[in-house]
Amino acid sequence: MYASAADLQRFYPDDVLADLSGPGRVFDPDIWTAQLVAASHEIDGWLSAIAGVSLPLVAPPPVLIQMSCDIAVYRRMVMTPQTTSEDQKARYDSWLDLLRTWVRHGAVPPGVDGGAAQDAAPAALPRAEGSRSVFNQGVEPWR
Repeated sequence: MYASAADLQRFYPDDVLADLSGPGRVFDPDIWTAQLVAASHEIDGWLSAIAGVSLPLVAPPPVLIQMSCDIAVYRRMVMTPQTTSEDQKARYDSWLDLLRTWVRHGAVPPGVDGGAAQDAAPAALPRAEGSRSVFNQGVEPWR
């Protein structure tokens, strides 16, 4: 699990979490722990498509903690009779876009162990050399 109920309470006001907790309308850590576990599994589903990422992550970076909290709140909103807010839907969609981007490019998320090897530049990059610039041919410099 990438985030805890305490993390969730750092990012969301207690009244929002209580309203979404259901009957009794008080913050229920068990409900939110189940949502955070489901959010972590959803994230792992995406990250499993990236080579070099060993799951589950032992020390998730802050971006995955925030992502997990936002996904958990969105999932809970969808499950309750309360209308899902457009803001929360937009957050969820943004996180999915980021996950898709990481998968599409095979990029290891920032802060994930093993990411440094993929981020490092190759030892010898080809270098183009010439006597004159090809970009400014026949163009006077801007003054």
